[in-house]
Amino acid sequence: MEKLVLLVKMIACLAGGVAVGNWLFTRVRQGHRRGDPWYKAYLSAPGLVVILALILLPTILWLTRT
Repeated sequence: MEKLVLLVKMIACLAGGVAVGNWLFTRVRQGHRRGDPWYKAYLSAPGLVVILALILLPTILWLTRT
C-alpha cells in the first residue's frame, strides 16, 4: 500500500511538470511566431512557475537537510 501511495505521488508530480512544461512551450512557440523577444515567454505565468520552481526547490531541499 505504501508503494502505491508513493507511485501515485510520483505520477501526480510528473503530470504537473508535463502540464506546466507544455504550457510554457506553447507560450514560447506563440512568441516565436509573433517575433517577440526570447525572454517574453519566461515573464508569463508558466515561465514564472518554472523559474520559481528552479529557485525554490533546491533552496528548500538545502534548508531541510541542515
